[in-house]
Amino acid sequence: MSGTAITITLGLIAIATILAIVLPVVFSALNGKFSIKSVIGMVALIVIVGIIYALSPGEISQVFQTSKYSFVDTGLMKYVETGINSSLLLLVIAFGGWIVLELVNFVRNLT
Repeated sequence: MSGTAITITLGLIAIATILAIVLPVVFSALNGKFSIKSVIGMVALIVIVGIIYALSPGEISQVFQTSKYSFVDTGLMKYVETGINSSLLLLVIAFGGWIVLELVNFVRNLT
């Protein structure tokens, strides 16, 4: 029974992944004005992640040099550092944007 459930779960994940890729493309094709903003946002995200990936050193720290973590190599460390640093940078950008837009709304509502 558990083998069948895992197979069904993997199938549903595959379907969700395909739909997550295909449906935005279809939506963008139908709404041209929205697609330009989406493309600009995706390109900016790819550029940010690419820059962070290029700047990540990927060196293995002392903790991961034990035999317990023998599977950890420089590529994996670089990938993980990119994910963590990208998340932190995007969190700071989102928080900063939130504060700036709240200040703009505050000033706009004063008049």
